[in-house]
Amino acid sequence: MFYRDERLALFIDGSNLYAAAKSLGFDIDYKLLLFSGDGDFKPLVAALQRKGVRVSVVSTIRSQPPMIADELRRQADNFIELDELKEVVGRPPREFTERPPISADEDEGDED
Repeated sequence: MFYRDERLALFIDGSNLYAAAKSLGFDIDYKLLLFSGDGDFKPLVAALQRKGVRVSVVSTIRSQPPMIADELRRQADNFIELDELKEVVGRPPREFTERPPISADEDEGDED
């Protein structure tokens, strides 16, 4: 899909990428990658294509609901399913655990 001798421009919709990855059950290692599926990008993609630029779009149709606008997926020269990049750019979701609140007794210590 990508060639070393070609220039690459990357347009990222961070909130869309975050939601898509969460829906697929993994986190993105942002040091490695980010993408979009917002239909608002369709005019940009079309304008680039008129200038002879090949456009690849990375998002997902495997989530519920799909995270890519159908018209953007169809406009792109290549569609890359985000779920297929899981091993390359993914990391396991972080588990956040809440600490139990400190009671007044624990805060003051045992002086009995």
